[in-house]
Amino acid sequence: FEVVKGQRRFTAMKRACELKGEPLKLTALIVDIDDASATLEAATENLYREDLILWERSDQMIALQESGVAQTAEDLVPYLPTNGDKKKDRTLVYYYLTPSKIPSEVRQYVDEGQGVAMLKIKQLKEAIESAGGRQQAMYEHLANHCLRDQHTVADLLKRIHAFLQSDD
Repeated sequence: FEVVKGQRRFTAMKRACELKGEPLKLTALIVDIDDASATLEAATENLYREDLILWERSDQMIALQESGVAQTAEDLVPYLPTNGDKKKDRTLVYYYLTPSKIPSEVRQYVDEGQGVAMLKIKQLKEAIESAGGRQQAMYEHLANHCLRDQHTVADLLKRIHAFLQSDD
């Protein structure tokens, strides 16, 4: 079984029961659906939430593409959030897809509560790509010098640039 909708509520309830030492009891609706439909259901529920951080929204957009629900950027437009005056079009889709290009080896160190500027994300992506054959060494360097969820994107950029300029 897989939780398609309500993953956050499920996780919170599970954790609360663990802390209390009680078994988890909940009511669930079990349906038989294919992977693409499950992805669409989960993404639809999540993409319209106001509190999604940029990384989560990006992951959901990628999941829609990988499941085959959305083949093109144009197909993703209906899943964009409605943010006041911002026009929903392909350009905004690319804005939300950009963070997915940051590898998890780097992304894990970003403090997502700090707010993430898209320009910095693009610069981070370019810096990672410029490492070429030194990417694995760069990931190891970050693992040795960074704390999970503690850094701004600007801080990681500085650390990557310093690594690239060194002989490590």
